[in-house]
Amino acid sequence: MRSLALALGLVSLGFVDSAYPQERRCEESRIPARLPAPGALLDSARAIADLTARQLPARGLLFSLVYNEDDSLPQLRPLDSAGTAAADLLSKSLLPQQPTGYWGVRVRVVGGTAPALALERSRYCPPLPASIQARPLQIVAEIRVGDRVRPVGWIVRIIADAEISETGQVWEIALLRPSGVREIDEEILHNVRIRRFLPALVDGLPVPSRLRVQGRSEKLWERVSGNGLEAAFSLTTDP
Repeated sequence: MRSLALALGLVSLGFVDSAYPQERRCEESRIPARLPAPGALLDSARAIADLTARQLPARGLLFSLVYNEDDSLPQLRPLDSAGTAAADLLSKSLLPQQPTGYWGVRVRVVGGTAPALALERSRYCPPLPASIQARPLQIVAEIRVGDRVRPVGWIVRIIADAEISETGQVWEIALLRPSGVREIDEEILHNVRIRRFLPALVDGLPVPSRLRVQGRSEKLWERVSGNGLEAAFSLTTDP
C-alpha cells in the first residue's frame, strides 16, 4: 500500500473556501519506531574519511534521507547550504536497504577533531485540505430498500480512510463507517475524490500519506414522494 503510516488527520467535505487558513503542525516522524544505528544506513568510516579528505567543515552538517517503497537507496538532500558540497560524498556511503515504504531520518555530523555521524528523526507534516468547508453540504436523497431509516434530527457519524498522493490527489478512499444511506455515502466518496490537498511532507519532501476522514450527516426532514421516501441531509466534518 502506497501510504506513509504516520499521524492521521481530518478532511472537510462539501462547499469549500479558496484557501486553507491554518498553518501546518509538523512534528517528529514516528517511522521508524526506533532509530537504527548510523552504521546500518551508511558506511560511517568512509563518509568521515571522504569529508576529511575534502577538507570540508563537516561538523554540524545536516542531511535528510527519505526512503520509498521502490528504491533501495534514499533520496539524500542537505538541509543547510553548507551541506551542498558534501552531499555527493555522503551519497557514496549509503548502504542499500530493503524497500518497505516511505520513511525518513536525518544524518548529522557531530564531534570536533574526531567527527562522527548521528541519526535524528525527520520532521513530518501531515496532509491538509487545500481549501476548507465554508458551510454544510445539503442534499436530498431517496431512501431505498436496505437503507437505514432514521428519525428527523438523527446525527450519523461517518468515518473513512483516504490515500493521498505526493501530488495532493486522492488515490483511494474506503468508507469504514458508512452513513447507511447509499446516496449520502456516494456523495461523500465523490466529494473526497475531487478534493485537492497539500501533500504530506518528510523534511520538506512530498510523500504519499493516509488521511482519516470524519464527518456527520444530520437528517433535516423526510417526506413521502412518488418514488417512496426521500429526506434532506446536512453533511459536515471537522475542521
